[in-house]
Amino acid sequence: MKLNKFKEIEYSNVSYAYPESKVEVLKKINIKIKLGEIVGILGESGSGKSTLIDIIMGLLKPIAGKILVDGRQITNSDYRIFTSELAAYMPQNQFILDDYLWRNITLVEEYVSVNSLLLESSIRESYLSKFISTLPNGIESIIGEKGGRISGGQAQRIALARAFYHDREIIVMDEPTSALDANTATEIMNQIIQYKGIKTIVLISHSIDLMKICDRLYTINEGFLKEFEYVE
Repeated sequence: MKLNKFKEIEYSNVSYAYPESKVEVLKKINIKIKLGEIVGILGESGSGKSTLIDIIMGLLKPIAGKILVDGRQITNSDYRIFTSELAAYMPQNQFILDDYLWRNITLVEEYVSVNSLLLESSIRESYLSKFISTLPNGIESIIGEKGGRISGGQAQRIALARAFYHDREIIVMDEPTSALDANTATEIMNQIIQYKGIKTIVLISHSIDLMKICDRLYTINEGFLKEFEYVE
């Protein structure tokens, strides 16, 4: 089965318990992720969000249930390959190197190996151009260990550019605005809206206000997941 594209991923009756525990932290989860959608998962700390992220990213193997791509069940090993090629995970605190900006985006050692056209488009699509124009050496600027010389919003945009450069179709965003001020958070969310229909985004948060942009919203509580309709 060729797993380089998809129209829909379905997690059917998926359960999970950690090896050292008999208690299921995910209980017969049912969720669909469709190409080009923004799917929201709303839940508090300890609700099972982190475990569900690990399942979606292929880092954990369900103890029960099925994962289907376009209606066809796939093995855990095939699903791990699928996610490694198509999915990017953006945690709350972004991984930033004490290095050149271009290397933070491309993650390659030598500039000669960089696809310059892809780098340019990634910068444009992540709205980094304005920020780069303020840097003394442009993309050759050193941005500092753990992003110490940049803001949280700029770190988020760098992470987006990284996902675009590596052509990730699915972007899993974990609390993308929790460390940002209100104005920057609004800017980031407005950017995410622009990717609807272009990228598939799984948005994880405990804040319902962020979920207004989602095509579909799920809530998770004590390992149980249910679909939720946002009402103004």
